[in-house]
Amino acid sequence: MTVKQRPIPFRLLEQRVSDLTTERNADDCFLAPATATRRSSATTATSANRHVAWCHEFFLVRKGRAKIVTPRRRFRLRPGELLLVEPGVEHEELPASPTDPYEISCFLIDGRRASLWDVTYAPQNQEPYVQQGSEFVGSENLGLAAALLSDELSERHEGWHEATQLLLSYLASAILRRLRCGSVTYQTSTYSRDPHAWPRVEAASMFCHANLKHPLRRASVAALFGYSPRHLGRLFMARYGQTYSDHVRMLRTEAAMALLTDSNLSVAEVGVAVGYPDPANFSRAYRRDVGVSPSVYRRAQTERQ
Repeated sequence: MTVKQRPIPFRLLEQRVSDLTTERNADDCFLAPATATRRSSATTATSANRHVAWCHEFFLVRKGRAKIVTPRRRFRLRPGELLLVEPGVEHEELPASPTDPYEISCFLIDGRRASLWDVTYAPQNQEPYVQQGSEFVGSENLGLAAALLSDELSERHEGWHEATQLLLSYLASAILRRLRCGSVTYQTSTYSRDPHAWPRVEAASMFCHANLKHPLRRASVAALFGYSPRHLGRLFMARYGQTYSDHVRMLRTEAAMALLTDSNLSVAEVGVAVGYPDPANFSRAYRRDVGVSPSVYRRAQTERQ
């Protein structure tokens, strides 16, 4: 697929960012959560748009209708509707119908990084027209606001809609401040498409964290991210200083520690939740990493509270 690019004019950047603050009904805000589920046939790759989110991605349709496909659900978005895709979620952007044109903006929020990509799908060409991405440079931790937005959309406690609007307004204000101060650079697609970039490796780690109860065999995860098992192992060692297996075990242990401290799950249930269906294997692995059994660790945490 050929992808064309050009810079987004300043006035359009302002409008794109301001669109985040549009008043929306509660039914116009959606979340694609990183839950521990296996891939399913709901995701069928038909373009180069399919990838695993390495940060929080906000999709906002401007014209027409677009479709974001995840393993769990197909989101059919109309103008003004907003979808937040959590890190670790495999997804693909597609037209709602092959004959229907659409325009969509995608904001990528990762810690202090904020960037925007615009896509226009033209059915007569049968390819997306991608306007070159823009990155907004600044010191604010926008990733925290994105994570809070994710929580609000997930839990939907009383007042969630108002909280969502306020958080979106904060994100827009922070990005606009960067734009108006001249702290904006233009990107090519190399960064997001390069399979050797660190964000892709971090996305693999996030995917593992979201799917701890499953086996997470290196070969399966490597295939999902387009690597050979050996190369994925080298990348994990270079990025984290750990083998793939050690990194996954660390994620399981950290998750188990949190559940033993903050949840009412039994020790056996905690083991299942983090990928150890056999209680004996869970206890052995936990003792090796923490130095005590899960039961002793939970008792010590309870006594401290």
